[in-house]
Amino acid sequence: MRIDDALNLVLPIRENEDGQPEAWAVHTPLSREAFESSFRVLSLARTEIFSKGAAHAFGTGPSIAALTLKDEGRRDGEARGLEDPDKASRSLLSEIKRLTMIVAPSPEGFRPVPVDSALSSGLIAPEEWEDAESALVFFTLTFCLAKRTKWAMAKRATAEILGGQMVSSTATEWAASCRTSTPAAPTPAEESSATSSAPSPVQTFPM
Repeated sequence: MRIDDALNLVLPIRENEDGQPEAWAVHTPLSREAFESSFRVLSLARTEIFSKGAAHAFGTGPSIAALTLKDEGRRDGEARGLEDPDKASRSLLSEIKRLTMIVAPSPEGFRPVPVDSALSSGLIAPEEWEDAESALVFFTLTFCLAKRTKWAMAKRATAEILGGQMVSSTATEWAASCRTSTPAAPTPAEESSATSSAPSPVQTFPM
């Protein structure tokens, strides 16, 4: 169980022209301690998302999970008379961001970059992170609120629904695998010898 809990989620967040992933979010699942401080807002968001059934939840949940978390957290905070009703959801989203690294092609090649750095440098677009953030919230509330004995199963199942996978690699190791799986650029001689009818090489990525 300890090994399974340590697995990271690798989530594609952008595709290239060939429809292959070229940018990923590598996310370390929420710790038990972080879950215990956020269980209330997670449970409220999960209840709201699954209130219309599993088909609705798994169909639309990944797209609305972050917004639902914010909405339910604010509603609960206001009902409890908290001075900062958004604090619980904001803290959880900050922790999810902290636990996530972005791997995408850059002038320095593939390397893991913190989310804020990836956004400020233009490595990923804000809307790409918004989509990834919501998917990560959905992943978190799905597996964290499952029975502990089912955590590994819930994580793998939710990863598949999101189009990602659970891996034992760290973000740095994943970035290295991207470098080794991307074909080297052809030399000028190789380019000149290629005929116009020859198919272009297709980049492959570890997904």
